[in-house]
Amino acid sequence: MRAIAAALGQEDLAALPASPGLSSRIQTGLPIRAEHLGFVQQVERDLRAALQPAVVRCRIQAQGIAIELDPLSLQRLEQTQEQWRQRLQQLAEEQGLPSQIRFEPYRMGSAFVPG
Repeated sequence: MRAIAAALGQEDLAALPASPGLSSRIQTGLPIRAEHLGFVQQVERDLRAALQPAVVRCRIQAQGIAIELDPLSLQRLEQTQEQWRQRLQQLAEEQGLPSQIRFEPYRMGSAFVPG
């Protein structure tokens, strides 16, 4: 894709870093549903707006929802963590998702690592 973008004179697009798709946030073996992808997108968007994290990943797993953030953002979250947990639990329940919410440090490549 980068070569195609460069060949079309879109060097700015060719230079963008890779970004995983939302479906990579769903644990292998779980069905990927549009409303679940919407949940992931909303959670990540809301946390970006509130915390301006360097990294945020909302992962749907069989045992619950894992919210991964960079260490500085996890520190900023400490004061409001319970409010976020309650808000996200309500959103998860509305989508038929597990309502157990965990906040964890981001680990690159952890999408398929058992929790």
